[in-house]
Amino acid sequence: MKIIFLKERKNLPQKIITLNLEVLESINTINLYLKDNANIVVQLPVNTDLSKDLIISLSKKCINFIKNNTFEKIFIDLNKLNLEIVNMELFLKNLILNSYEFNNYKNNNNKIKTEVYILEKKSLQEVISKIKIQTNTIKFVKDLINTPANDMKPDNFIDIAKSCSERLNLDINIFSEEEILKNNMNGIYSVGKGSVNKSQVLILKYKGNDLSNDSFGIIGKGITFDSGGYSLKSTSSMIDMKNDMGGAAISLGVLCAIVEEKLEINITVIIPLCENMISNEAYKPGDIIKMMSGLTVEIENTDCEGRVVLADAIYYLTTKESISKFLTIATLTGGAYNTFGEYMIPIFSNDDKFYEEILNASMQTNELIWRMPLEKMYKKFIVGNLADLKNSGGKIGGLISSALFLNEFNNGNKSWCHLDIAGNVINSSDGLAFGKTVELIFNLIKNEAKLRRKT
Repeated sequence: MKIIFLKERKNLPQKIITLNLEVLESINTINLYLKDNANIVVQLPVNTDLSKDLIISLSKKCINFIKNNTFEKIFIDLNKLNLEIVNMELFLKNLILNSYEFNNYKNNNNKIKTEVYILEKKSLQEVISKIKIQTNTIKFVKDLINTPANDMKPDNFIDIAKSCSERLNLDINIFSEEEILKNNMNGIYSVGKGSVNKSQVLILKYKGNDLSNDSFGIIGKGITFDSGGYSLKSTSSMIDMKNDMGGAAISLGVLCAIVEEKLEINITVIIPLCENMISNEAYKPGDIIKMMSGLTVEIENTDCEGRVVLADAIYYLTTKESISKFLTIATLTGGAYNTFGEYMIPIFSNDDKFYEEILNASMQTNELIWRMPLEKMYKKFIVGNLADLKNSGGKIGGLISSALFLNEFNNGNKSWCHLDIAGNVINSSDGLAFGKTVELIFNLIKNEAKLRRKT
């Protein structure tokens, strides 16, 4: 389905079907029907409380009605939809998001390609411009996550990032495997050395505030495929492991949106990109790795690779870059999915104020979060027998011990929040990316930019 925005009503295709909104006293539910093969009539009950949930539901019903009836051309005149600006924004945004399809690998030569023409409302020009950035970003992130691992190797992700960098004039730096070793990022090297597709580290920077040297940091986990390594996953657990780069996809997408919105804030994004595979070169249970920080880590489970990769990225960010606060975004633990499912994001933070900022952003975007404790008594589970640390604390308190492991590499105890998005990337019902967390992080940073302007 293709969405086409129009500045004025002219040169519309022939045989186009118009969507209209009606409010009636005689009904008590939302109804949709086709009238005279020329109009889709959307009926709302009179005095309807246009809550967020209802508007989202309404936009989804409209798109599903269009899809199910295989219409070719649809026309929506925003000037004639009787919705307030806030509700119009919500309706339009969700209409576009619900139109998303991922058919890149299907031969749909005979499928009708629906085009939806939307006539913009002059008073909503600025709002519509922002909606386009938001929805394009979410669809971009979903495309990255939905792309199968054979077409989303570290090199493929780097190529996409280069394209974004050229388009948006971002500062880009890429560490090859040789440079990873030169920087003593042995955790990243070890996780990826079992794959023929060599690990790389992507560093992107945006300078939105020339008056400050301080930067907001984002680290996105970029495991482009996770077999589990020698601690091999089952087939059912492995099938969706193309999504283990969800944190990387979100980080890149949010950065692009920040630049397009011209937010007055400096951003540094670090994305370690690896495949966790099995070969005679792969790292093994029992290996001991000396990390970039100098700490040694005993590998108890090669399927706990994410924290090993993030550890080097965190230490690099907090020692080599000028940042005061940062995020880690990662599909890190099965515990996050088992505890919170697909509905809520567990968040760890060493800074109450920073957490409150994320909580505020979550209320703005209607994304549910839950703060978890960085309780030090759980650290005993990650103390190594032969090394300083071990990369798995086991199932007991595993969600907490994974975050404590990451915190060990936060040099200078910088203000930090960690989002474990293991349950929030892929929709279990259809195997496609949700597109969640993008708006949450974008709003957080948008609010942060405003705060920094005041100080």
